[in-house]
Amino acid sequence: MIPANGIVNNDAPLSLLVIGAGPAGLSAAIEAKRSGVDRVLVVDREREPGGILNQCIHAGFGLFHFGEELTGPEYAERLVNAAEESGVEIMSETFVAEIDHDLNAVLFSKSLGYFQVKAKAVVLAMGCRERTRAAVAVPGTRPAGVFSAGTAQRLINIEGYALGQRAVIVGSGDIGLIMARRLTLEGVEVAAVVEIRETPSGLPRNVSQCLKAFSIPLLLSHRVAAIEGTSRVTGVVVESLNGGAPERLECDLVLFSVGLIPENELSAMTGADLLGGTNGLQLTGEMQTSVPGLFACGNTYRVYDLVDEVSREAGIAGRAAAAYLGCQKCGAPSGAGYAKSGGITSLSSETRTVMGQDQGDVSRFMQSEKDPSSIASDVVESVMDEPLLCIICPKGCRIRLGSGGEITGYNCRRGYEFALQELRDPSAVLTATVAIEGGMWPRLPCKTTKAIPRALLRAAAASLSKLSVSAPVSLGEILARDLGGLGVDVVATRSMKKL
Repeated sequence: MIPANGIVNNDAPLSLLVIGAGPAGLSAAIEAKRSGVDRVLVVDREREPGGILNQCIHAGFGLFHFGEELTGPEYAERLVNAAEESGVEIMSETFVAEIDHDLNAVLFSKSLGYFQVKAKAVVLAMGCRERTRAAVAVPGTRPAGVFSAGTAQRLINIEGYALGQRAVIVGSGDIGLIMARRLTLEGVEVAAVVEIRETPSGLPRNVSQCLKAFSIPLLLSHRVAAIEGTSRVTGVVVESLNGGAPERLECDLVLFSVGLIPENELSAMTGADLLGGTNGLQLTGEMQTSVPGLFACGNTYRVYDLVDEVSREAGIAGRAAAAYLGCQKCGAPSGAGYAKSGGITSLSSETRTVMGQDQGDVSRFMQSEKDPSSIASDVVESVMDEPLLCIICPKGCRIRLGSGGEITGYNCRRGYEFALQELRDPSAVLTATVAIEGGMWPRLPCKTTKAIPRALLRAAAASLSKLSVSAPVSLGEILARDLGGLGVDVVATRSMKKL
């Protein structure tokens, strides 16, 4: 990475400019560099690369791309390391103000000031922005305490602010669902998640692990009719679309999770064709826009559910940009992941199993068990009334328990093991933050080394809130041993240098 006071070599010809250092931009840059592009520059307006992943401290990333479950900061750090090892130049705190049809760009940098660059090709990876209260026209006053869910996520997970004591979340997008759980673990009572549709907007696994696991009410076919409060929000009025009297929910915090919009103001400056309904981009199969040499990937193109898919398609964009520039060196195949060292590796058999593609492994596993049905019957005293939703991967298999104790509906070994664990002793890995002194940010993301009983997650999170560490800290460094006597350690999920 170029240091804060470093100077990028503006005299050297720039082959590829990548705008945005999130998972899309980094993945595209890595693949372009490994495909033979001589000089790749990634610029980003934030203080550090990684994009939205830096504030997504929860687990659930990387199953497809890396073959293991990672938190957002862990996923981001692997990409940053891979980019640096590949020779990609990264400029943080650099804002692209203008770009034209001929790919001339005007940039403002904290270290370099105003300057212009001319790239032979450009990859747009600016991500997306959240829809706000105004986008869904919720009436009422305009008091303090009303945030978009992503903004609240950053304020809590990175900047360390306490935002309220009782919250209502408007909309059931994935960020809102994840923030419902995060607030709960922070000691905030979540009164309800209010969704105007008949079904949740977020992934089923997030509904399961974020709402049902913590008994957070989900009000479907309801809308927030008004926000109340003068200097500070005091409550919201909720109405059912099926009729009935309005209900007032007291709260001092309201989060909106009502959708995302691709960030394409720069794209429009180039004259690239946009999709009017979604504000996304019209691309070819090689991720190229209607402007020659201008490629796009990630949420700038369309809003994705999974960052693994973002990295996969961004790799296509990076290799296509390399081909456009005449580079013949073969890059990694689509869908390949980056090993811990930063190198390219094929998806492992474990990853294929997680994805549910290796049914032979499942059959062999089941045949190796003496009597899998008896294992279930030993730990379950009653028949499940409704399916158990597997949260191991985004497929969300619905696992059922029969009257004889037999378990069905899973598609991989890990799904079967998940069901057994849920029936024996529901547990989860705790992801949280701790205070850190002398670092770039006041909070450091961390996680437990093993799953702990779900009933003890709140207490464990409260114990972590008292912990403070000092920079520098390395990824994977042990921050606390035997947390609360539970037999698990706490490790950092990102590196943070001392300032």
